[in-house]
Amino acid sequence: MEGGYGWTEEEMVVFGTALAAATTTIAVGEYCINYLFRTSSRFGDYERSRIINWIIREGEQVCVAQLRMNKATFFNLCSLLRDRNMLPDGKHIYMEEQLVIFLHTVGHNVRNRVIENQFIRLGETVSRYFTKALDAVVGLYPNFVKLPSAETPPEILSNPKWSTYFQDCIGAIDGIHVPAYVPALESATYRNRKGILSQNVMVACTFDMKFVYVLAGWEGSVSDARILHSTLTHTTDRFTIPQGKYHIVDAGYAHLPGFMASYRGVQYHLNEYHTGRNPTNKKELFNYQHTQLRNVIERIFGVLKARFSILKSAPPYNLNTQVKIVIACCMLHNFIRIFGGDSLMEEEVTSTEVTESVDLSPCEGNATQREKDE
Repeated sequence: MEGGYGWTEEEMVVFGTALAAATTTIAVGEYCINYLFRTSSRFGDYERSRIINWIIREGEQVCVAQLRMNKATFFNLCSLLRDRNMLPDGKHIYMEEQLVIFLHTVGHNVRNRVIENQFIRLGETVSRYFTKALDAVVGLYPNFVKLPSAETPPEILSNPKWSTYFQDCIGAIDGIHVPAYVPALESATYRNRKGILSQNVMVACTFDMKFVYVLAGWEGSVSDARILHSTLTHTTDRFTIPQGKYHIVDAGYAHLPGFMASYRGVQYHLNEYHTGRNPTNKKELFNYQHTQLRNVIERIFGVLKARFSILKSAPPYNLNTQVKIVIACCMLHNFIRIFGGDSLMEEEVTSTEVTESVDLSPCEGNATQREKDE
């Protein structure tokens, strides 16, 4: 029997077996075989089926470039969503293609018209299934973005210079500004200190570069400290810290139980120490170690924006969708980290040293409607 891709049953089995051997994952080969049989019996020779066929047959680098993850990770994500029935097949489009549309959009920040041409789909179809895939990926957030345990991370224990100062530290916290597309009447509250319309996203991460907490949607004019206070007192998804443990934060936050900030009034720059300048007193030494450890959150921001270009500019979606996109990208980052889906991109970003200086006068911003409602 010849399938819709012009392959015989024997060729499909051989290809699936070869792919499994190449990726050392038998499940991937089996998934490919099952997918090919399903699509060949349903779609026949439709040109639109070529997209998935192309992803399956191309090399790993092409898959990473287009979907921001390798084949094994992509098929693991497909299996998870299918097994949990979180992203069902459409009438004329399988869930794999829905997911590809979503991943390609957030990875390359392309518009619906581009996807229409590439996938040979109507604009309404692209929009509808992008939203379905987005909701499905956001639904996986509680499973892959979890608060850390009370155990001291191995990255701290294995490094004497950090274990001396930070033996009870379990993560880092900071805010990231993501460009936002908002109505003109709301632009004032979303305009940050740099004059850019953005949403201020609070994130916490561990030292193995995984997100453990993400709170998106706050107006760009709101300070990081106010958002953190809200997560501790008002929100239903409250941020909690185990007794006796803490996260490191920059000088824009207060030094409180559970949050260790650097010494204020003591400037520190990583690049200064690389040029031969050594700390001159104990406060400078502490700040140097502090910023080195906290640099993990700068690196994770760099990897996140490099991987998902949609976070670099304001996408023309409603604000609720923009918030979901941020959450989905953070979840996908963790998923890729867990399954080793794109180590090359992370190495390229983290190999570039991120320098930092303390902002001693953070702008507090004005009270927003959200704060008034709470």
